[in-house]
Amino acid sequence: MGIRTGKELLQSLRDDRQVFIDGERVRDVTADPRFAGAAQSLAELYDMQHDPTLGARMTFLSPTSGERVGLSFIEPRSVDDLIRRREMVKIWMDATCGMFGRSPTS
Repeated sequence: MGIRTGKELLQSLRDDRQVFIDGERVRDVTADPRFAGAAQSLAELYDMQHDPTLGARMTFLSPTSGERVGLSFIEPRSVDDLIRRREMVKIWMDATCGMFGRSPTS
């Protein structure tokens, strides 16, 4: 699967998943005040992959599908691959002040 937008990510989180906090089921993590900020922050990270000034630094072409995929999914085959992945993670860490450790991408 190629990269998704933040809007697509948020929509995917509205799938009736079972999340509980303080003994209460949260029906929509994107709207609940305890999770909404984190969901929105994650959506903003996904949108960074679509930014024309960042896309090439945040994604790579999948060798199997030809789609753009988040660099966190790269199977490093060289030092350059590792450097690219590190630089992508640094961009995300700078954007979140390091608060979103190992964020998923796609």
